[in-house]
Amino acid sequence: MTLISEITRDAVVINGSRFTRGEPLELYKRIIGAPSRSEMPGSPPPFGHRNNVVHFYDDFGLLLREHHSTCLIQGMEFLFEPTRWHFTTTSQYSGELSVFGVQVRSGMAFAEFADCCEMPFKPHLGHAWFWDGERISIQFEIYRPNGNEASGGDLISALCIGFRGAHRAE
Repeated sequence: MTLISEITRDAVVINGSRFTRGEPLELYKRIIGAPSRSEMPGSPPPFGHRNNVVHFYDDFGLLLREHHSTCLIQGMEFLFEPTRWHFTTTSQYSGELSVFGVQVRSGMAFAEFADCCEMPFKPHLGHAWFWDGERISIQFEIYRPNGNEASGGDLISALCIGFRGAHRAE
């Protein structure tokens, strides 16, 4: 199966299914199947609490983050350089992905994306670019190849999507 993903101002569309808010993992399973593994990373939480669960789709290079309280998927991460990420998948994202109509691919410089995109992204902490909407937030994580400033640009390592309000039960 190939994932065809599109990010718009108010939704994430995966293989024709539209997500505009936090939804249970079961909805994702109907579209892309069960995760290859699920983990509750980090140190053990205090009694009566739990950490957020990360669902790994290793073959797709995709992570889904489930909120610990609402059990809704609060975010997803498309990994173009999995070894540069906190929680690695065994493969990089290899499906089709567009953000605001601009194709995003492995090895792409963020400047190339920004030159083609009509939406303004703001720099964040020197390693990311973000855009916040009413329903979703989008963050591109970037890196410099070999840490070299003169390398010709910052490459995209991951695309992170957050659903606003997924931490609150409706």
